[in-house]
Amino acid sequence: MWKFIVRRLLITTPQIILLSVIVFLLAKMMPGDALTGLIDPNIKPERIAEMREKLGLNNPWYVQYKDWIVGAVQGDFGQSFKYKMPVSDLIWQRVVNTFWLSLVSTIMIYAIGLPLGIVSGRYNDKLIDQLITGYTYIGFATPIFIFGLVALWVFGFMLGWFPTGGSVEPGLEPGTLQYILSKLHHLLLPSLSIALIGTVGTVQYLRSEIIDTKQKISF
Repeated sequence: MWKFIVRRLLITTPQIILLSVIVFLLAKMMPGDALTGLIDPNIKPERIAEMREKLGLNNPWYVQYKDWIVGAVQGDFGQSFKYKMPVSDLIWQRVVNTFWLSLVSTIMIYAIGLPLGIVSGRYNDKLIDQLITGYTYIGFATPIFIFGLVALWVFGFMLGWFPTGGSVEPGLEPGTLQYILSKLHHLLLPSLSIALIGTVGTVQYLRSEIIDTKQKISF
């Protein structure tokens, strides 16, 4: 196990570094820089040059990349020019939402997949098994982002059953019952969309294991 982990790390680390360099260079090749469109055009050119020098935008790309890596290792990803706040705070907000989405989705995957897999394996080749197997085939063939967009359009925009944006209703105080219920309401549609597609592998695996066990017992 440890050899496998070390080997994967040795393979993955250079790939991540190379990918980060490519993304950094592509960003540098884009027109403008971090100050473009964010400063008053009436500011004197000397002041703009001074700001670029202070931000290190005049340094060679490899120096800028080194500075970015050093800051990232220390948890400093810089300041967001768009949101006027530290990038690390923006990432943390998304990480929290991603954690809850993953947790609820995982619970739903097993809550849906285990019963369907057991029923499908128990009654294999019956009508109920054919229906469940058909569902898994459709799930394997459907991209999750397409299914999510269709679910959002139908249940969010057309029927209005679920929110179409955000993670909680604005104005609610964190920690209150209304805040928690609103959070769950916002999580339900994306979690269910992920679960309905993500559960097909669990259903197929469990069905195959139950059928194999039944065949071994019958012999």
